[in-house]
Amino acid sequence: MGQGSLDVTRILDGVRVVVLGGTGFLGKLFWSMLIDRYPNVGRVYVVVRPKNALSPDARFWTEIAASETLEPLRRTHGDNFESFLRSKVVAVDGDMGRPMCGLDEPLVRQLRGTIDAVINVRLQPAAGRRARSQRLWCAERRPACTCARGRAHIAHEHLLCRGHPQRADSRGRPA
Repeated sequence: MGQGSLDVTRILDGVRVVVLGGTGFLGKLFWSMLIDRYPNVGRVYVVVRPKNALSPDARFWTEIAASETLEPLRRTHGDNFESFLRSKVVAVDGDMGRPMCGLDEPLVRQLRGTIDAVINVRLQPAAGRRARSQRLWCAERRPACTCARGRAHIAHEHLLCRGHPQRADSRGRPA
């Protein structure tokens, strides 16, 4: 690659991310395309809220993994779809409406210092046409606490991220 080129494959190699809002339509598109196009991504931890008496893991496998949104992954991996998904994606118990997104303290301790990014793909509930047009899609390499107007209480000091991610321009240079 030429000087100043952004090597996304290299950047994402082995990366471990937590995805907030990964059970919604855009969230599923985001992480499924991420692991489809960059299969060397390390792990994707998808925050899943229990629902209809299903545990987060059961809900992930019965509702989310069964979604049409993941059809490109199914076509790519065929009979190995489930094993590929299990090697890349971990459903973690959480709820965006609770402090720290409802993440269990032992899980936070276990993951602390091992996560490269927290990515918030959750659409904010909003009233009115103008507010709907201003919904947030935040995929920055930084904690998501300010991106979801305080709902995602994930501060860098409390959760997970390795080092201090910095903002970058479109070519990956520090901004």
